[in-house]
Amino acid sequence: MKNNVDISRFIEDFKVSCSKVQIKEFAKDETITTFLVNRNQFCILISGTADLVRYDYNGNRIVTEKFTDNDIFGEIFYQINTNSEFVVEAREKCTVLLFSYNDINEKCKANCAFHKQLVSFFTSLVIQKITTLTSRIEILSRKSTRDKLLRIF
Repeated sequence: MKNNVDISRFIEDFKVSCSKVQIKEFAKDETITTFLVNRNQFCILISGTADLVRYDYNGNRIVTEKFTDNDIFGEIFYQINTNSEFVVEAREKCTVLLFSYNDINEKCKANCAFHKQLVSFFTSLVIQKITTLTSRIEILSRKSTRDKLLRIF
C-alpha cells in the first residue's frame, strides 16, 4: 500500500530548504539506521531499496520489512525490546531523508516552509504507515496460505 500523500513532491520541494533535515546516501549493505530508544528518528527513503532487519540474541538475521522509494520508517513504528535489535540496511545504493520527530514543531532558523508542510503531512504519513502495518498483521494472522492469499486479493 503506497501513501496517498504526494511524498515525491514534498521531498523535491523541501529537501534542501531546512537546516534540521539531513539527506544522506548509503552504499549497498551499509546500515542506514538502527532503532534505538532515544533517537526518535523518522526517515523517508528517497531512492533505492532497503530492508528492516531484526537480529535476535542468537545472531539470527530476519528481514521483517522491505522498503522502496518514498517509504517511511523509524522507531516510531516498531516496538523496541531487549531481545532483538532492528536495523535498516541498504539493499542497493540509497538516498534517505532523515529528521528527528522531536524537531517537527521546532522551526529552523531559516523559518522554512518545510515545517509547515511537515506538520500537515506528518499525521497523514503516520496514519497511512499504521494502516499498512495493520493490514500486514491481518494477512499474517490468517492460519492457512489460502486464507492469506484470499485476504490479499
